[in-house]
Amino acid sequence: MGSDSAEADAEAIAISVKSVLACGIKEFKLNIGQVQFFNAVLDETGFNEKDKNLIKDLIANRNYAGVEFFVKEKVMPENVKKLFLELPRLVGGMEIIEYTKTLTNSIEAQKALDYMEKLYNILVLHSVSQYVSFDMGMVNKLNYYTGIIFRGYTYGTGYSIVDGGRYNNLVKQFGRDIPAVGFAVKIDEILNVLDRNGVQLAKGGAKAMIASSQAGLASALKIAEIYRNAGIKVEGSLCGYDLEDNIKYMQLKGIESLIYFKDAINIKYVRFDEKVGTVSADITIEDLVMPGKEGQK
Repeated sequence: MGSDSAEADAEAIAISVKSVLACGIKEFKLNIGQVQFFNAVLDETGFNEKDKNLIKDLIANRNYAGVEFFVKEKVMPENVKKLFLELPRLVGGMEIIEYTKTLTNSIEAQKALDYMEKLYNILVLHSVSQYVSFDMGMVNKLNYYTGIIFRGYTYGTGYSIVDGGRYNNLVKQFGRDIPAVGFAVKIDEILNVLDRNGVQLAKGGAKAMIASSQAGLASALKIAEIYRNAGIKVEGSLCGYDLEDNIKYMQLKGIESLIYFKDAINIKYVRFDEKVGTVSADITIEDLVMPGKEGQK
C-alpha cells in the first residue's frame, strides 16, 4: 500500500511466484495482463458502452469465436480489429509486447505497454522472469483492478492457483485514498494440485504440548512463547487445567510429550510412545532444555 510503481508491482509478482515455489509447485506460469491497456484499446474501437461491455464479457469468458463474429460485424479501425482477432495468440514474453505495439495507435495503450516492458525488466532482476508471461487478452470481471492483473496456473487444475493485481481505487473505500497492489494464494487449489501430483505433505502438528494448572498458567504461557520465538512448534492446551484431560488429548492427537506446569516452578513431564505407553517424571522449570542454551536443563 502507498506505492504506485513498476517496482512495487514487480515485488508483488515476485513474492507471489516465490510463495507458489515454497508450496512445492515448481512448474507453473504466471500470466500478466494490463487493465489500462485493455481499456485504452476498447476506447480505440469507438464502441458505445454497451458494445464495450459485450466484447469485454466475451473475452473474459475466452469466447474467441464470439469475439471474431462480433468484431467482423462492426465498423472499427483495421489495426484494432486485427488485435482482437489475434488475442488468443497474444500470449508470451517480451516479443508479444513489441508485436502488440504495432497493433494499436492509442497513446494510452502504448504507455501501458511501455510499463509492461519496464515491469518485465525488473522481474528479470528478481530472478522470476522464467515463470511469467504476458496475456494481452486478460480481463477481470472484478472492476476494481486499475493496472496490472495476474493469475498463476499449473498442471492438475483448471483453476488459477494465485490471483492478484493493482487496485488503486479500492483502499479509499475503507477510509484512506492510497494506491495498492496485492495477491492471494488459493490454498485449496494448491493442496489439490500437490495431492494429484503425489506429493506427500507433512502430517501431524506439534510434537510437544504445554498445559498447566491455574497456578502454573503464567509460566506455561511464558515458556510456550520462548519456544515459539525460537521456531519450535508447540501446542498450547485448550483442554482446561486437569492433568488427565490433557494426557488423554495428547494421546488422541499423537503428541509425543506434555509439559504440564503444576505451579510456577514444578512440572509434570509426560511422554507418550505407542510401544511403551505413557511415562512421566516430576521436574522443575530449571530442568527444561531452553532454546539457545544447548545442553542446559
